[in-house]
Amino acid sequence: MSATRSADFVRTVRQTIVRREMLSEGSAILVACSGGGDSVALLRALVALRDSFGWSLFVASIDHGLREASSDEVGWVGRLAESLGLPFVGRRIEVGSGNLQAEAREARYRALHAVREETGASVIATGHTLDDQAETVLSRVFRGRGIRSLRSIAPVREDGVVRPLIDVSRAAARGALDGWQQSFLEDPSNADERFERVRFRRLLATLEGEHPGIRAHLAQLSDEARGCAELLERGDMVEASRGDVSELKRLSPEARSLRIRDWASEVTGRSLGKRHVAQLADLVRNSRGEVLLGGGWRAIVDAGTLVFLESGAKGRSERE
Repeated sequence: MSATRSADFVRTVRQTIVRREMLSEGSAILVACSGGGDSVALLRALVALRDSFGWSLFVASIDHGLREASSDEVGWVGRLAESLGLPFVGRRIEVGSGNLQAEAREARYRALHAVREETGASVIATGHTLDDQAETVLSRVFRGRGIRSLRSIAPVREDGVVRPLIDVSRAAARGALDGWQQSFLEDPSNADERFERVRFRRLLATLEGEHPGIRAHLAQLSDEARGCAELLERGDMVEASRGDVSELKRLSPEARSLRIRDWASEVTGRSLGKRHVAQLADLVRNSRGEVLLGGGWRAIVDAGTLVFLESGAKGRSERE
């Protein structure tokens, strides 16, 4: 059972990487690893996928100097990287006396980008999970900052940072570690309610008791907010992208899924669920195959266009 959880975890990470177009084959990836459960699970998943994608992996751990044990934690990550046969870079940074978490985060990313340049890596992978996304969305809902703020944690950032665990829960990551019999380090700040993220984590756990799917729904809200913001910004180009596969591929995966969902609903009169939208997005990305939508409808890509057909109807290429 434990081995199955590890395999399921890796499978979901692979799906995220492919569907969100995060990492290319042959990429050189710098894996940011603090030693905590999420980042260790990320590292183990990328190692498991490395050969099938032809990736080169490097590991970096950043010591913020905020706790006495922090240098020991960096050493622990270094030994883990060595046991996996991966090159490792540890880096010590200085953090100011203002908002410690915000300043530490900014300093950490500066250090990671510097290490990326030194190693020749093309991207930085961090261990943000679906839970992190849900907690961030919830905090922004409470602040009332508007729909653009709900984009929250970007799965793929313009500066080359990617989050391969963004569609998997923290619990799934821990289950995978159990399957691998892989230890990890506990960060004492995760139980310190002086930090806002900890308070929202506890609030979310309470809300989960009322609505078990709330984490996934908040994460989905983030994707939709990101897609909506892009569609609004791109205007005319979006209208031209209705069924044109090449134009749809110019959109981000989040905006593309929204555009496909709306176009499908307009043509078929059906309200499509998340599974069908994901299948249609895969169809557009691969430009082959078909998707059965129910109600006598199916979708194909025909002559570079996404086409919705009723039972018995044939696309142009099928008639030839």
